[in-house]
Amino acid sequence: MAHRILMPQAGQSMTEGKIVRWLVAEGAAVRKGDPLFEIETDKANMEVEATAAGVLRKIFVPGGDVVPILTPVAVIAGADEELDLASLARSDATPQGPSPAPPAVPAVSPAARSAPPPAPAASPAAARGAERSIATPVQAQSRRVAASPLARRLARSHGLDLRSLRGSGPRGRIIRRDVEAALHKNGGAGGRPAAGFGPFRGPEVPPPSPRPPARVPITGMRKAIATALQRSKTQSPHFYATAEIDVTAALDYRKAKEDEGLSVSVNDLILRAAALALADEPRVNCRLSDEAIDYPEDINIGIAVGLEEGLVVPVLMRAQSRSLAEIAAESRRIIEQARGGKLVGSGQGTFTISNLGMFGLKCFTAIINPPEGAILAVGAAVDRVLPVAGGFLARKVMEVTLSADHRAIDGLLAARFLLRLRRNLEEPARL
Repeated sequence: MAHRILMPQAGQSMTEGKIVRWLVAEGAAVRKGDPLFEIETDKANMEVEATAAGVLRKIFVPGGDVVPILTPVAVIAGADEELDLASLARSDATPQGPSPAPPAVPAVSPAARSAPPPAPAASPAAARGAERSIATPVQAQSRRVAASPLARRLARSHGLDLRSLRGSGPRGRIIRRDVEAALHKNGGAGGRPAAGFGPFRGPEVPPPSPRPPARVPITGMRKAIATALQRSKTQSPHFYATAEIDVTAALDYRKAKEDEGLSVSVNDLILRAAALALADEPRVNCRLSDEAIDYPEDINIGIAVGLEEGLVVPVLMRAQSRSLAEIAAESRRIIEQARGGKLVGSGQGTFTISNLGMFGLKCFTAIINPPEGAILAVGAAVDRVLPVAGGFLARKVMEVTLSADHRAIDGLLAARFLLRLRRNLEEPARL
């Protein structure tokens, strides 16, 4: 049976997508879940996976082309199966086999993988495409260097030639840390200091940001963010609930885990605690549309990641089935990919966490990431003196604020969720 591969909708505001490159050549065998091609969205690049097993019989849309969402871009079928390619290439055609949902369109129970399986062997043409994606200094200058938008902008602002760098991102892609490392080594390219370079330690004040141009059109990522959040703030009746959590025991638990050789961040503890709380209060784990409220079986938690260009939200898929160690490893992987320009699980989140505690912010409120029903804003763990057992003790206390959509979540439900989140963090053996 023939299976058409469609241009996915990676986000509510996306109307078209650009195929950056194909990762599999025509005629190659593919498995369900294999990465097929990479698309460029208004926020980041992402890989699209095969929705069926078979042979990639025909690519309708070559790399570099832009097409509307849900446009057929390829077809997977049996090696000897007879196909009406002209019909299958039409957007309004009825596929010869079951037409799967586009990979990035949110589903009630999306499949999750901690890492995509390796792509099958490609033809010489595909190999040449892969070589183009990891351009090195000795390659022709006319060849475009694979780099994230942030890396390009940072290199351009310092007069640094990207062709002089070797990328450490996926498939040799140059990412921010590669540019910053080069600037640090050279003392800043073009005689300008490498602003923003260096590890961030706690709530220290970072170097001043570079002055922006006098006028910047609202396009690309900023336009997508503005459209989505303006819609959310005006159409979703937000209400806010704040809780104080004693995280002293959680921080001690984290240190004990690190002594055992497991690298765990505070955010990993919050992700795990939130996943358990959402499993106990599944009505908070929801997605809204004009017609209905969906309650997915899977808990897919978005992690807000700030970049120079704006905010992106990679998604930790099926968080309810992951241990703390698995959450720690997967969160690091998807955050690093997001900073390199690729989003994992884009548009498939059921709940989001935004943590600004590392900047020393005590508390803040966040705007819900539609179509989700809630977002958790996490502040810093600060020293407080609390009455304990007839005396007073210094404790680490963190404030968290839940922004909830009142169409799906009422105050009692929000309070129950925060109570469970608090218990999970104050009794970290539950994690």
